Amino acid sequence: MQSSTVRMIVDTPRESRIKYKLEESTGLFIVDRILPPGLNFPFNFGFVPDTRAADGDAVDMILVVDDSLPVGCAVDCSVIGVIEAEQTEKGETYRNDRVVAVSSKDTKAPKTAGELPKDFVKDVERFFATYHEADGNQFKVLRMNDSAHALKLIERSMQTKKSKRQHA
Repeated sequence: MQSSTVRMIVDTPRESRIKYKLEESTGLFIVDRILPPGLNFPFNFGFVPDTRAADGDAVDMILVVDDSLPVGCAVDCSVIGVIEAEQTEKGETYRNDRVVAVSSKDTKAPKTAGELPKDFVKDVERFFATYHEADGNQFKVLRMNDSAHALKLIERSMQTKKSKRQHA
């Protein structure tokens, strides 16, 4: 993958208590869950289209921008890193990484993961740990990695989806 620019589709706006999910069979965004009062997404959250990550869903992406974007909004992003993480659900542990990106139109945005706020990764882990705990699941950050690792993850997920489609 040559470019660090990747298209993201927002499925959950910043400050939303409602987690939406794309229903692939209809192309509609449906309500996936409603978070408890006081728990809101601290960032725009979405996915990289036409990918399939280790958890079976599209590659997750966190967009670092101060404004809330609408559900279904497409954003061309500069990838700046990946939060490598594990999720445990019903006794099974699997990877559930989050690619971190900024809008390629945002000239004031961080250019690297090292330019993110000091507690960014801890705050992301705290949010997702609380978010998953409500369903009896666990979320644990393993490490923050650079944009090269994030782009390799995205590239592998595109190959995986293509190969699954060929074998289906």
